Amino acid sequence: MPPEIATVVEGAGIFLSLSSVLAIVIGLLVVFGNYVYQFLSLSPDESFRRFKPRLARVLIVALEILVVADIIETLTVDVTFESLAALGLLVIVRTWLSWTLELEAEGRWPWQPAREE
Repeated sequence: MPPEIATVVEGAGIFLSLSSVLAIVIGLLVVFGNYVYQFLSLSPDESFRRFKPRLARVLIVALEILVVADIIETLTVDVTFESLAALGLLVIVRTWLSWTLELEAEGRWPWQPAREE
């Protein structure tokens, strides 16, 4: 890969990693602010019941962005079996985290059909 393109792609990976952190921070502030607002108008149990899935959704989005950033960053370095194995392990761990967060947020696994309201 030409050095100019590698620099741009590497910058994109760094940008996405930072975007993921920013998504977590902003999402946490918004969700927590909403929780405090609802805490004053609803029961503490109901506000916390709404808080957990919203926070889980924020983390799911951030994890998805991180997976893309990891793929890009792995492709910009010299691709070796070790770097591909590390990427594979990261994707597996983050996918599992996304699934468990989905279970927390939606009350079902991602492959299960949505419940009818």
